Amino acid sequence: MIPYVYSVLGPHAGQSVEEIFRTKQRQILTHGYCYWLQKSYEAKPEMFKDFTKEQMGVCFFLEATRKGKAARPTTTAQEACKFSSDKTLWEDIPVGIGPTGKLPAYALVLNSISYFKEPTWIDPKVRFMLGKSTILAEPQITSNNNLDGKGRKVVAVATLIYPFCVHVK
Repeated sequence: MIPYVYSVLGPHAGQSVEEIFRTKQRQILTHGYCYWLQKSYEAKPEMFKDFTKEQMGVCFFLEATRKGKAARPTTTAQEACKFSSDKTLWEDIPVGIGPTGKLPAYALVLNSISYFKEPTWIDPKVRFMLGKSTILAEPQITSNNNLDGKGRKVVAVATLIYPFCVHVK
């Protein structure tokens, strides 16, 4: 099995979602990967420990359904300069790629991000709430409609690479 992550999008320190994606895509072009800061207790680095370097994961970025119900807007833009998989050995984050937000936090490790051009819906079968807006969960089926009203619109999809999620400070 590969890691599947679902993350509800929200504003970040005055940037729109589009601006954030453009920044992350530039970082990937320059460095080969980027960090996506998140603070969810349902997607901590320790939860990814059973996945190997040979695996790649998937992260679905989902549109928020109601304001303030799953992703609290980030107002702080501290830049992380260190990362660690285990909080023991800390390494420098290359200049220009440090994720920003309220630190300390976690960061997903991504090497591609693509927008969904066609409306695509997914029902991750989990409940999002404040503090739980990014979740490591079972893969679910996507569709081009939301007939039952329980789905969330997929905005983008990203590829997760080892170590998938790290601590940042």
